[in-house]
Amino acid sequence: MAIAIVVSAGVSPALAQDLEVPGTTPELDQPNEIGQGTCSPESLAVDQVTTCTFPLIGATELPLLSPVTAYVVGQENLRSGRCVINGERLVCPDLPVGYDRGRLSIAVDALPDEVSLAEIAVDRTGDGVLGLVTVSMRVPPAFSGAPTTIQVFRASSLSPNATADLLLRREGDDTVVARVPALRSGEQYGFAEFVIPEPGRWTITGCQNGGGEECVKEGIRRPIHAIAPDPIPLVEGHNDVSADRINLVFVGSGFDDPTLPSLADEATRLLSLDGEPEAFSYDGATYGLGWGPFSVDPIRGNIDRFNFWYLDGDLPVVATLITPPDSDVDTVSVGPLGLGPDVILVGLTRNWSADGSRAHAELPSWADEMNLEPSDTPSLGSIYLPVLDDDPAVAGTLTHELGHALFGLRDEYDLFGTNVAEPGYPNCAIGEAQADTFWGDFRGQLDPMYGRWKKVSEANGVWYETDLTEDQFRVGMVEAHCGGDGIDTYRPTKRGLMNGEEPVFGTVNRHRAEQVLGLWPEPVVIPSTTTAAPTTSMVATSTSLPTTTSSTVSGGASGPVNETGESTGSGSVPLVVAGAAAVALGAVAVALMRARAQS
Repeated sequence: MAIAIVVSAGVSPALAQDLEVPGTTPELDQPNEIGQGTCSPESLAVDQVTTCTFPLIGATELPLLSPVTAYVVGQENLRSGRCVINGERLVCPDLPVGYDRGRLSIAVDALPDEVSLAEIAVDRTGDGVLGLVTVSMRVPPAFSGAPTTIQVFRASSLSPNATADLLLRREGDDTVVARVPALRSGEQYGFAEFVIPEPGRWTITGCQNGGGEECVKEGIRRPIHAIAPDPIPLVEGHNDVSADRINLVFVGSGFDDPTLPSLADEATRLLSLDGEPEAFSYDGATYGLGWGPFSVDPIRGNIDRFNFWYLDGDLPVVATLITPPDSDVDTVSVGPLGLGPDVILVGLTRNWSADGSRAHAELPSWADEMNLEPSDTPSLGSIYLPVLDDDPAVAGTLTHELGHALFGLRDEYDLFGTNVAEPGYPNCAIGEAQADTFWGDFRGQLDPMYGRWKKVSEANGVWYETDLTEDQFRVGMVEAHCGGDGIDTYRPTKRGLMNGEEPVFGTVNRHRAEQVLGLWPEPVVIPSTTTAAPTTSMVATSTSLPTTTSSTVSGGASGPVNETGESTGSGSVPLVVAGAAAVALGAVAVALMRARAQS
């Protein structure tokens, strides 16, 4: 396993717009509420990280929506992980110091005017043994008890004929736990493979080999953080490891604050496991709906094609779980999880100010393949998702990114003014002839999910955009965009999940999703005489709303619908309330989904 420098591979335009605007200011709005602090280490080499701690004077809480971070004054891109309150101290971990030499001032973005609260000394001493091909600054992740591979290169000051090893130590301990070869004589690049025995913070260090156990020269100790690759079920009683299923595995960064929802709670909420959107309310009025993957057809109704897991242990960074496009460097291998190849790693982060504010995802191995066949060695994509608590758009962004990682769908929007399009089957074509080949048979068709989305939104008073008519979602020939403003590119609809993140795949993308889901066996629905029911605290609305059938590959259906989503049956659709009730999702939500499928 090697850790790669990240390049974004897809993004939610709505989320990116939200995240790139400075967040709200927390309660820490007076300079005298945070005292002068210290950083450890206070003296360090370039391209290292330090943790800064500040005494709190009267401040007792931080905001949920905006991460509070420490940063280097004059270099606002150098930010720590999310600061947390620990007793009467504000702790801001893993602040990268960059490459500038001298004494640098440290500020906290909760305060105005770049108030200097600490100083660090940075010299330009480089690593005279090994350079590491790893994430630029921050702390790379790894799995404990499993092989970890780091790509290295020869430092310019190291003799061409010298050999070099890599040393593994616990952070803060001089004892060498492992010493492995890294560079042979004459090699410019090499790979060091080692096993981190236990979860926690460790260091890796280059060692010029003098022929014995001693090092002629040691390089800089660089941190690496390991968590155990032991998946924990997200939903009690749901997973079936003997079945051929897609495994969604959640791993978190910034979820170690006990005052905020846990990784398991947040992942459960974002998935919409009960099959319905989550209603977000303020002062008694609903202001938005969060359409997680399992509330959107055709994923909705296919819950028994998936297992849901999460990993215990918080990582300093999760952006490096994603492979950069066209990269020769592998990222975290899913092999140690013991779940086979059908795994999608979903990295959720509250550290988006340091990890990166743009959600992105890899494409699966079958991207662009028009004819799908089951494979014993599939490669599914991974997902990186910044989380803003109580933001309904995040669930929809997860659905959008799953469109990349599982179904191989391409972005259909203009990627912030770029002029390089990223076409690909099935939804982004070059020229009308290719577009006609991709989706000519679907011209004029409307995904029934449009009707369901509109009716549920109207019933909750959140159908604000009256210009989102059926014509915006019918299949046609829509020119431009597809990741850029490229010439002669076409997409099938004006709006949809892969464009503006409306919870409508569109007929073309929905057909592709059905094809991919069909690669896994159709679940066997076992009738049950008893089903769990939601508690009253979970129900925001009990108005009878239309339901829809699932696709032809779904595990079940809740009743036939026409093209606008009008149901010929009836049913009550509970919408889950955000906040404390989110913790009550899980087994009850899955039971609700199955109950609807059997009705």
